[in-house]
Amino acid sequence: MTSIRIERKPNHYDLAIVGHAGYEEEGKDIVCAAISILTYVLGNEIETHTDLYRNRQIELQPGLAMVHVEYMDGERANTVFDLIESGLEMIEENYPDYVKIEKF
Repeated sequence: MTSIRIERKPNHYDLAIVGHAGYEEEGKDIVCAAISILTYVLGNEIETHTDLYRNRQIELQPGLAMVHVEYMDGERANTVFDLIESGLEMIEENYPDYVKIEKF
């Protein structure tokens, strides 16, 4: 199971993803692949737009993703975070035995 923890505060965003979904064997797991691509998109957004995101801490590795960031442009950042969260929630909705999201 993949556990996802999301914490949003004004100008602050934390995302922690731990574990493997276990939907299929490694290399064929579409649930893990979907979560991974959303996480890499978020990481790329933050690393590409350094003028908008400060105090960036990003760790992406198999079975673990951690993103901590403070942001300047609330409109853009909130749009990005909303899209990523929406995608993760769709995965959880379609694969509830393999993904659990907690929001704080």
